Amino acid sequence: MEEDNRIKVARNSVGPGFGPGKDNPIALHTSESSVYRVTGVNQIQDIIECGYVRPKGHGARRDRVGDIIYWASGNDKLHYISKKPVIEAPADKVLDGQIGAIPIEDLTAIWMFDEVENKYVNRLRDIRLLHQERKEQLKEKIIYNEKIK
Repeated sequence: MEEDNRIKVARNSVGPGFGPGKDNPIALHTSESSVYRVTGVNQIQDIIECGYVRPKGHGARRDRVGDIIYWASGNDKLHYISKKPVIEAPADKVLDGQIGAIPIEDLTAIWMFDEVENKYVNRLRDIRLLHQERKEQLKEKIIYNEKIK
């Protein structure tokens, strides 16, 4: 139930985005029609598990309203060069103060840095497939558990 609570009580915060690197050859440029969230591999794994961009768990405080998911508005001054994963969603789907985690279906990209290509590559399709496989595994496990009862 904890996971459902984090999906329901998440509060999205959208602020102005700024990140130097416009002329950097590896820079991920952003669009005004989207919002962005720089994150880590742990959150990408969480998206695969649950299908949502949700806040981190905070131990006993996990269920509290106010668990914030920070996003930055895309613009010509926001560029990512850290090589960390970057989640992209349409600006009209993620509003400042909006309550509720963002589902994987609403995302437009999950940018991950590819060291071989030396650039950010959109891995959303791969992440969605992994999420679907995870859902199928859980479904099979539930069916199996029901059969052995």
